[in-house]
Amino acid sequence: MRAGTVPLVTGSECTLGEIYKAIGFGWFQWRLFLICGLGFMADSIEVGVISFLETEAEKQWDLRGFEKNALAIVVFAGEFLGSFLWGPLADRVGRKRSFIFSNIGLVLFGCLSAAAPSFWSLVVLRGLVGVTIGGIVVPFDNLLESVDEKHKDVLGYAMEFWWTAGTLYVTGAAALVLPALWGSWRVFVLASTAPIWLVCLGSFVIDESPVWLQDVGCNEEAMSVLQRAARVNGKDISDLTLIAYEREEDPSMLELFSLGLRRRTLSMSCLWLFGLFGYYGAALANSFIFEEGDGVNYGAVLFASSGEIIGVACAMLASWRWGGMQILGLSYFIAALGSLGIVMTDRLKETVSIP
Repeated sequence: MRAGTVPLVTGSECTLGEIYKAIGFGWFQWRLFLICGLGFMADSIEVGVISFLETEAEKQWDLRGFEKNALAIVVFAGEFLGSFLWGPLADRVGRKRSFIFSNIGLVLFGCLSAAAPSFWSLVVLRGLVGVTIGGIVVPFDNLLESVDEKHKDVLGYAMEFWWTAGTLYVTGAAALVLPALWGSWRVFVLASTAPIWLVCLGSFVIDESPVWLQDVGCNEEAMSVLQRAARVNGKDISDLTLIAYEREEDPSMLELFSLGLRRRTLSMSCLWLFGLFGYYGAALANSFIFEEGDGVNYGAVLFASSGEIIGVACAMLASWRWGGMQILGLSYFIAALGSLGIVMTDRLKETVSIP
């Protein structure tokens, strides 16, 4: 039977992809999209917290030299270490459990950091926040494996709206809390954990990944998850059975550096490295670029951040005609022009008086 054949023959054995085609796109995927989106939003919020928290910590503890950048360094170092933890853990104990563990850790360390009695205790707790962030994106696998190829690109780009929502949320929270008489960086950090509580609730709603269940030999459990997904979408797959899958050999990360994949692995690694280096650098620079007196021009930060909405929308529209690499290259080019414009404007202000 061809992979794209729908409807499927009653009583036939089907691959996982064929059953997902029979289930279709519906509330099951939208629910996953919401949970994954809130998780991605939480990731964005934690990045935004750094830029504002650095300024507030410097005021309270009169930081000098390396101390000024310690918060940002330790959070990203934690994320780096977490990337080696959550992937293997998700492969061992399952996607759902690792997602729950990471959410609990993120809420716990996020709330504890708001009560940090000293600067270095704050640094340690924010570092642990960085470690736990990596597990937030685990359900992305569940979402993308449950949809057809034609939906994957659009969903992938649409997920970026949640990142922008997180950026706008943390900037809005900073604008409301930090300048207020009752506000403080501790209240701000607590406010930044609000979306994570919603993710925690969602983590108990999602099902385990059928792909992972099949990979570990739990074919009946995988079929049970698929049947629940079908019921959520209003479909009946009771007459379909899942073709058993048996792993031929244990996977290894060394496969990424095999002769056939080495070039692609290195290319994608460089794209991610330099792309994220530029993005996070720009995000963390907002509090310096839009510095105003003893504080930050929050209106300007909000306006600049909202530009991501237009960028994501354009990328989604372009995905119908262009390939991913073309969109990525054009996006990097526009971002480079924008960064160059900021640098040139700053240089111009140093030499010419601009009213």
